[in-house]
Amino acid sequence: MKSTAALFLIAAVFLAMADARIMATLSGGQKTCGNRPYNPGYAVCCGGQILNRRTHACCGYRGYSTTYELCCGWRVVRRPWFGACCGAQVYDSRRRSCCGGIVIERWERCCNGRAC
Repeated sequence: MKSTAALFLIAAVFLAMADARIMATLSGGQKTCGNRPYNPGYAVCCGGQILNRRTHACCGYRGYSTTYELCCGWRVVRRPWFGACCGAQVYDSRRRSCCGGIVIERWERCCNGRAC
């Protein structure tokens, strides 16, 4: 027979796993975010927050506004006009290009991930 302490330990581990925001599939295609159900067709779960899928996305475990921000190299940064990501760098896509994770001038060519 298991001791009371062992049963409490098993219960504590189970609750800790549930609290760790493990995604569980529910009926009708719903999922859980933490302990709250949501519809993944309309929402996204980022770090325990349920966000509108049309206007938000996840950057790692952090949610961000796709209208006003970018996720560059797992960092959320403010979206500048004509801003784009090149690895972890933000650059002006009107004036520069991305080549293998390195920002290069628009007039430079990209050859196998290097400016040439």
